[in-house]
Amino acid sequence: MMRVLILLAALLFGQTYPAPGPGRNAYNAVTPITYTTHQCSVYGGATAISTENCTLTVANTGDTLLVFVSGSKGSAFNLNSATAGCGTGTVLRASLSFAGGTFYNSVASIPNATAGSCTVTITLSATALYLQEWVVDFAGANTATPVDNASCTSTPYCTATGTAAAITSGSITTSNPNEMLVAWTSLGTTNTLSNRSGSPFTYVQFPANAGGGIAYGIETLAGSYTVPFTQSTTGYWGSTVVALTH
Repeated sequence: MMRVLILLAALLFGQTYPAPGPGRNAYNAVTPITYTTHQCSVYGGATAISTENCTLTVANTGDTLLVFVSGSKGSAFNLNSATAGCGTGTVLRASLSFAGGTFYNSVASIPNATAGSCTVTITLSATALYLQEWVVDFAGANTATPVDNASCTSTPYCTATGTAAAITSGSITTSNPNEMLVAWTSLGTTNTLSNRSGSPFTYVQFPANAGGGIAYGIETLAGSYTVPFTQSTTGYWGSTVVALTH
């Protein structure tokens, strides 16, 4: 009897179990991409200039700054660079025409920005009137390649133009789920913008310009999307969209 008990004890207490394999019983949470509410904007008015800067406070190290630029000129011009003390800028779309060929807009990004005060300087290939620079801070995107730009590298470059009061951004095709769409609209008039009724996106008006702003929102599934706005009356507008990814 004693021998049986010893054998049972050995089986019970000497039994070993395999360690959990990779990912077993593990939960890796994905941090959502969010708008930090930190931004800066500046408007040059009727003076022809080729450079401009504004200063914002970057909320967290690793944030992504999106830099939106527009200006007016009789012929095309480029956004040559977007530089910042808190990171390295990349021009995504150098020159895009809208509003009858007199206004142009561009987009740049600064990935993996350093937290704290940051001045972002834009430089154009030529002087432009009504130069507008808007810099917006997003947290939670990939720190190396935050912008999903694959569907925007050829015409129409994820941009759209028009004059109707109802505005719809260019179409963008996202590569991954849970990407943040950020649509920017700039106006050739003094109209104001608002979020279109029923839209799931959140709208932010930029204070330095009478008509301009962004709308942003998460799309849970990969696919093709546009972002809607409304301007107060009819008038020239141009709208482009960027996708931020994990």
